[in-house]
Amino acid sequence: MHELGKLVRKLIDALTLKNLAIGAAIFFISALVWIGTSHDSKRLATQSNTGATAQKKDDENWKAKLDAAEDSANWKAELDATVAAKKEKEAESNRNTASMGAALQLWGSMRNPDSFILEKARANDDGSVVCLWYRSQNGFGGMNRTGAYMRGAVLHPDADATSFHKFCVADPSVSHDVLQAANVAVKHFNQ
Repeated sequence: MHELGKLVRKLIDALTLKNLAIGAAIFFISALVWIGTSHDSKRLATQSNTGATAQKKDDENWKAKLDAAEDSANWKAELDATVAAKKEKEAESNRNTASMGAALQLWGSMRNPDSFILEKARANDDGSVVCLWYRSQNGFGGMNRTGAYMRGAVLHPDADATSFHKFCVADPSVSHDVLQAANVAVKHFNQ
């Protein structure tokens, strides 16, 4: 039995040594994994901080780009509004000039220019059509209410109802009131 005990003891010692070796190997591998993980986590933390900083810089760059684009869009919108206002002012000037010319031509064609009363004057967007509604004295001394239109530079003082309706009533673009400018011209020359 003694021999058996010695054998068991040798077996236990061998297993213990084997387990120690296995334990040592496991410890060593764990240590390497821990060291690698620790190093990786520091590297990842550094990358994460660097990444966060880079992300923050990217966000700031994008915000700056968006602000610049918004400023550019605002500037473009302001420029477009300025250009549109200038074009509208020029168009208004063209309409007023055309209405003054039409009113003066019509006033000059009257038998009795002193009886000429301009009631309504409208022009289209660019002033190429001007419509005038007026009253004036006829050859018998009575007052007539009628209309005339100027298309281009040609005045149609005795416009028939169909053409007057076509150019002055049915056309929705003839919507700009130019009565004041036309009356200024007539009153200036009527004095």
